[in-house]
Amino acid sequence: MRRNDYSDTSRWGSAVIVGHISRIAGGITRGNRNSIDFGIDFIEQDRGFPFGALLKCDIAKALRRCPSLTEAQIQRIRERVVGMLETGIVPREYREYSKLLRKVGIGPNWSRIEDATPRNRFAQRAKAYFLNHCRVDSDDRI
Repeated sequence: MRRNDYSDTSRWGSAVIVGHISRIAGGITRGNRNSIDFGIDFIEQDRGFPFGALLKCDIAKALRRCPSLTEAQIQRIRERVVGMLETGIVPREYREYSKLLRKVGIGPNWSRIEDATPRNRFAQRAKAYFLNHCRVDSDDRI
């Protein structure tokens, strides 16, 4: 699988990035596989971007509305969101990531959420959200 390197965004203007992201979000909601992969790559990036929180929120919302995600894509989303909670990195866009995880399902990661030790109040709030609002079926614990 090809990973994109977004480190050379200095030559892009923020208006160009916003335009591209809005087209990618539209492609995600239509189920375009390349747009979905790009969107997941984008939310997996840790580095900052101009308007990064807003753009990542838009991508997470589009992924929530996506009609078809493969199991591999769902697993990548699960790994990203749960991994962020475990490390205590809970940026502004994490609220949308939490909703996305709730939609795709926590799957076998429930024990990781229960065992996570929140390092700040934002991570505590995120963990409480999962514990209070995400139902775990017996199949998900396996």
